[in-house]
Amino acid sequence: MTTAHHDPVVASYLHRLESAAQALPRERRVELVSEIRAHIDEALNEAGATDEVTVRNVLERLGSPEQIVSEAVGSRPHPATSRGTLEMAALIVLALGGILPVIGWSLGVVLVVASPAWSARDKGIGLTLGLVASLMVPALVMAMPMGGGLGPIETFLLFGLGIVAGPLSAAYLAYRLRHGRASTYGEAHTLGV
Repeated sequence: MTTAHHDPVVASYLHRLESAAQALPRERRVELVSEIRAHIDEALNEAGATDEVTVRNVLERLGSPEQIVSEAVGSRPHPATSRGTLEMAALIVLALGGILPVIGWSLGVVLVVASPAWSARDKGIGLTLGLVASLMVPALVMAMPMGGGLGPIETFLLFGLGIVAGPLSAAYLAYRLRHGRASTYGEAHTLGV
């Protein structure tokens, strides 16, 4: 009798849980909503009823979505308050990394890798975009004729590629960070929330 996800009161509760859990990484949010959904289904099966009073009693025993998320955050090794700060620092350092190309890019890479907010795939794609743009600079220098020197257009192009590398990575990772947060409800909804 797993009908909890069809009940509008349960759906509203799970949506509130999803919203309250935005401080958690995407995978953990989906897992938490799934666990709570299963717990609600089990409690309603045990109660043998799905009327509004029974549903509200089950949800009341669980506690508010905010309490559930608070407990989930408390059990994580990394506090949720540092999550947003680390990601913002990573994006800013990457975006401004062209000012100090080697140091800025390296520090940005370390911050991105340390963050739990992005999947390994997102980190790989984001950092590869910047790395490819950065590697184009020496490739273009080597492809230029020897002894002719760099003209203003070539200098501008090389400087531009070096400056664009970090912001390109930062733009992709910012998009994925925002998309990952926004899409979690859609993923959970697909799973039956």
